[in-house]
Amino acid sequence: MISKEPENFIVPVMKKCSKCGIEKPLSEFYKHKASKDKTMSCCKICMSAYLRAYHQSEKGKAKCKAYKQSDKYKAYQKAHQKAYRQSDKYKAYQKAYQKAYRQSEKYKAYTNAYRHSEKFKAYNKAYSQSEKFKASQKAYCQSEKGKAWLAAYIKSGKYKASQRAYHQSEKGKAKYEAYKQSDKYKAYQKAYNQTEKRKAYKKAYSQTEKWKAYNKAYQKTYHLSEEQKARSKVYRQSDKMKAYRKAYEHCEKRKAYKKVYRQSDKMKAYEKAYSKAYSLRRRVKHAEKESNE
Repeated sequence: MISKEPENFIVPVMKKCSKCGIEKPLSEFYKHKASKDKTMSCCKICMSAYLRAYHQSEKGKAKCKAYKQSDKYKAYQKAHQKAYRQSDKYKAYQKAYQKAYRQSEKYKAYTNAYRHSEKFKAYNKAYSQSEKFKASQKAYCQSEKGKAWLAAYIKSGKYKASQRAYHQSEKGKAKYEAYKQSDKYKAYQKAYNQTEKRKAYKKAYSQTEKWKAYNKAYQKTYHLSEEQKARSKVYRQSDKMKAYRKAYEHCEKRKAYKKVYRQSDKMKAYEKAYSKAYSLRRRVKHAEKESNE
């Protein structure tokens, strides 16, 4: 049992080290509750030298190794690490370290190599097909942040370039052809063609010079094709065409057109050329008849 200090004990300001013998202030000594002046007998420098020599000795190394393998040390380390990871000091250190590491060339090289690895491709493929990824994508696209990002990305040149490259690729062409033949696309086209937006667009587009030039070139090419000739021949012999012609001959539009056309210069020139050709043909026939007689 430690005896109590006398009431009249005065703590000295200076103290002599038991090892080096130099008198030093109490601040140069480690604290020790059992002593009268609450400090150790040897100074900090001598104690550090003693501990350094002890830890480098065979006895110190064996003792330190045995202590590190003890349950007491493991429990202490676990508690210390847990408390340290929850401290503000550790969080600030981790944040600064991660920021510096992500800007380093080492991190960039590592991420570049990992993204091109088979392991990452397999993981990315499996994750993109998971329900977790689909749910997160759906939630993000419905959020204000996701909508703003998507709107900005669609307007960017990067999106347009990627879409153009994909549609020109073999994969994009095959996917588009398959989609055009699907019932979903046909239903969409049917519904879209009946909308006011589509009608207004067709009306505005049909008045543009671009459409007129395209239509003229297309009609010229199409009418010379064998397909159109065959279709026209079949259509002219059909009952539908005969009924249409019969109805058109008696309509007011046809009568007005004929009236205007008869008074036009084109019709007059045609009649003049026709009468000239007809009279020439009659004279030729008459000459042939006389020669035969």
